[in-house]
Amino acid sequence: MAKKIGVCPNCKEVIIVNADKKLNICSLCEEPYMTSEAINGDIPSNKKLGVCPSCNKEIIVSTNKKLGICPLCKEPYMTSETYQEEEPAINNISSLDDELSSIAMGLDALNAKEEETQKNYERKINKARSLAIRERFDEALKIYEELIDNDPSDMNGYMGIIRVASLNYTAYEGEEIEDAINVAKQISRNDDIEMYDPDYEQYKEDRENYFFKKNEKIKAEKERQRLLEEKRKKEEAERLEKERLEKIRQEEIARQKAIEEQRKKDEALRLERERQERIRKEKEALDREINAYYANAINGDAYSQYRVGEYYYTGRGVTKSYEEAFSWFEKSAKNGSPAGMERLGDCYYNGHGVSRNFSLANKWYTKAAKLQNK
Repeated sequence: MAKKIGVCPNCKEVIIVNADKKLNICSLCEEPYMTSEAINGDIPSNKKLGVCPSCNKEIIVSTNKKLGICPLCKEPYMTSETYQEEEPAINNISSLDDELSSIAMGLDALNAKEEETQKNYERKINKARSLAIRERFDEALKIYEELIDNDPSDMNGYMGIIRVASLNYTAYEGEEIEDAINVAKQISRNDDIEMYDPDYEQYKEDRENYFFKKNEKIKAEKERQRLLEEKRKKEEAERLEKERLEKIRQEEIARQKAIEEQRKKDEALRLERERQERIRKEKEALDREINAYYANAINGDAYSQYRVGEYYYTGRGVTKSYEEAFSWFEKSAKNGSPAGMERLGDCYYNGHGVSRNFSLANKWYTKAAKLQNK
């Protein structure tokens, strides 16, 4: 089976390619790729295909490092041991000593890193246990799930989930507890999962006693088995019947919900149509009103001139314009409308449509007040 080094066209990572196959699956992103695309990819010049001297598995070797760590068996190796290459002659003992010293330093650093990793791991375990004991279960569960994400076979994580689900080994029933125990057994491949947590051994015994006391205690073995089988069949039949009835109930709920949603949708559509119709009628009424006042204003009616000015001043039904408003307020005021005088005073006072003039504002306010008090 011919192996070559290549670059996955999907994730762009350096991978080992089986040259005998036209189609391969990337071991990193698990996406299929064409072998020719991977082999013809932009392969880094410092990468070569080699064989780990510890586990004899094919690995990708970085040629710019003298010491590497096998990604499979996690053992250190000399780069020169993984593939045949020409090496410069060693001219003196000191260069060899330097190289050996470099290797030793690398191993020391590796050991120190592994020790620190182990310490961090133990700190996480202790923290999660402490959080669980203090009944901060959500926080503890996050750490246990993180342990499992980092290592899917980490039994400390699975036992931690059992601890959380059972509320510190005090609860005995519940689907979460059952699921957690079943998964832990499958991962450990051993029913004696208490070996991973000393507290679980006592919990297992307490749990068995709990369920034993819950069932009938004193009966002949044959009668007990018969009753248990009858009970199991009855419960299964009831379960199936409940599931059937629940399915019917859920279907009815869904149907009623769909009907209600359609009713609400129709009602909302009706209300929106009424709102649009109301807006249309109000706009038509406003347009008629504006046109009527505008016609009278053109003919010199003082109050109509005031109302047209008011439309322009507020922008109701027309484009807002202080200049137009001032013009109509001025006509209305000069034609004797108290409302037009007061609004003209507002324009002078606020500088709307005309330069601000407090003297003229006061003049028109005074005239309006005198006419309104008569």
